[in-house]
Amino acid sequence: MRRIIPKIKGYTKVQVLSFVKMRIKSNPTWATRACVTIYNQQTLAEKRAHLSIGGYNGCGFSRTDAPILSNLACKANQHRLTLEDVNQLQHRMPKYAGQLICIMHAKDKCKKLKEDHLKKYYKWKQADLPF
Repeated sequence: MRRIIPKIKGYTKVQVLSFVKMRIKSNPTWATRACVTIYNQQTLAEKRAHLSIGGYNGCGFSRTDAPILSNLACKANQHRLTLEDVNQLQHRMPKYAGQLICIMHAKDKCKKLKEDHLKKYYKWKQADLPF
């Protein structure tokens, strides 16, 4: 099953993806929560093995990221992440922005994303500059 990024009224898919990627790269809390959320999408076998098992189902980590990010998700659940771990999350997690948007949409959190975050980021007015 391939996930399709839903339309969010008033914004293009590129704007929504760019915003989520930017937030993950710049905010340790977003990166950590993103990792734990994607980890929770994996099957029980994938969680136990810290691997991506089976074919492409559109859920969980990629085959190359699964060992590292599964370990970091477990550390995040135990509140044991180091600064290096958080940097690793901020570097690796932006590629999962599409999955995260689909998860938000399924849980009806896209409304909150639109109202709280996207509006503040894309609709704010910049002060008139003298030049």
